[in-house]
Amino acid sequence: MRLRELLPRDRIASAVVLSVLLYFCLFHYRAILELFRSVFYRGSLDQFVTGKAEWVGLENIINLFNDPVFFGCLKTTLLTAIVFVPAVVLTSLILAILINGIKNTILRNFFIAGIFLPYVMPIIASCVIWSIVLDSSPGGMVNTLLGYLNIPPIPWLISELHIPVSISIVKVWHYVGFNTLIFLGGLMMIPDVYYESAELDGAGIWAKFRHVTVPMLMPFILFVSITSTLNTMLTFVEPLGLLGIITPGGIGDFVVFRMMNYRYRMLGIATTYGLALLVIIIVITLIQRKLLEVKY
Repeated sequence: MRLRELLPRDRIASAVVLSVLLYFCLFHYRAILELFRSVFYRGSLDQFVTGKAEWVGLENIINLFNDPVFFGCLKTTLLTAIVFVPAVVLTSLILAILINGIKNTILRNFFIAGIFLPYVMPIIASCVIWSIVLDSSPGGMVNTLLGYLNIPPIPWLISELHIPVSISIVKVWHYVGFNTLIFLGGLMMIPDVYYESAELDGAGIWAKFRHVTVPMLMPFILFVSITSTLNTMLTFVEPLGLLGIITPGGIGDFVVFRMMNYRYRMLGIATTYGLALLVIIIVITLIQRKLLEVKY
């Protein structure tokens, strides 16, 4: 019975994916082919379009493995993902559980609106606000509060160790509302009979959370984990809004930010960065699917 219920969903999902692929193959095949072709050339976008770019073969791909700028950007990107993904999943899940426990509809909708509000704000505006809050000087808002606790100022926006944390804070604040709604929808789909059966077996709050809530929410946890990872790997606006000036491969530089910076001047290198990032994203996604795979 469960398999029959899943089959229509799988067919619909497959049809959607195939339709998107068909659309790209029919209307964007030329751009995709040109994208892959640009990997083998050296030159600017104008030179590539006008046929004046230099053919270099596999040089861009070979140089990528010895490119300190790329690996500096990749290090910052992965560190931010390691901090952001668990933080946003746990925060969103906890908030969803708390909101789901509110019985008053008006009060519940009030909290939902409040949590979702940062998500509808422009991300650049959020970055400007947090650049003031996380000012690294002793007079910064957070550092001032820490000073009252006799904690020395933290270099939120100038330290290689703290920048991934700072960007993760901005991202969690911005995206937690959307992910909370995802988890809230999942919680509403869990039948009450499961919790009632667990209570009859003597299960407490933690046991019900561990053996009922988490397994039933695993597809939602997988979705939020994958989308949050993609969000981090494609980070572009946040470092610019928080830090302003970014040196190539230096503190706060991300792969997508550097790729966008190179796309007009060094198209081949920018495309190589993009394809390498695509491979990394696919590998990480497959690992997440394997670790969080739902067993039916």
